Amino acid sequence: MLFQRARKCYARSIVACPNRLRWKVWVAGARVEMKAGHLDVAYKLLERAQAVVPSKYEENVTIELARWAEFCNDIPLAEHTIREALFKPSTSWKLWLFMVRFLYISRTSPAMMIKLNLNVIT
Repeated sequence: MLFQRARKCYARSIVACPNRLRWKVWVAGARVEMKAGHLDVAYKLLERAQAVVPSKYEENVTIELARWAEFCNDIPLAEHTIREALFKPSTSWKLWLFMVRFLYISRTSPAMMIKLNLNVIT
């Protein structure tokens, strides 16, 4: 019941908000769907966000996609999602922070980090 009302509110929000901010509504809706256990719906909403997000904020949606993968217990996919984004020209510090997080979670060895061309201080 609560999730149905939340969905209705998000549907109204997407119609009312400016086009440049719709990606935020899609991301927020995806978070609600993840908490409700509707992982397939959450992924579709994140895909919609990715399709309309301004390039300046692409890394935010990428991080949400990685969080979705982590929520699905697919740490390698989450790590891959972040790793792909790291080597784009406009890489945000947030992506590097998430990469460190996933390297810690997956317990990647320093040798693997060197292989991935990540700077390692040993």
